[in-house]
Amino acid sequence: MLGLVLYDPLGAPVFGTNGRFDSQTNLPESMTGGTIEVRIHTACLRPDTYYISLWLGDHHQDHVHLDKVLRIEVGVGVAAWQPPRSEIGSVFLPTKWSYCQE
Repeated sequence: MLGLVLYDPLGAPVFGTNGRFDSQTNLPESMTGGTIEVRIHTACLRPDTYYISLWLGDHHQDHVHLDKVLRIEVGVGVAAWQPPRSEIGSVFLPTKWSYCQE
């Protein structure tokens, strides 16, 4: 059972998933070896450096925890004109603006 948490550059958790609480239809009963592939769509993340912590365990408990063991780059970098992530956060949700004059 794999769990992971994605952290922004400030160390705040942005996203987490774990086979124990996120339903998975193809979860095997048990494995003694193999590969686990996880795909995360990053379209809603602002360009920056992110870190991933991993947990490996079974259906009842964690056996291994690797804190911020992976570093990933999303996008092409932070735009100089944008406020710092500490003020606007790391998630960018598509937004539609409309204006109405009275």
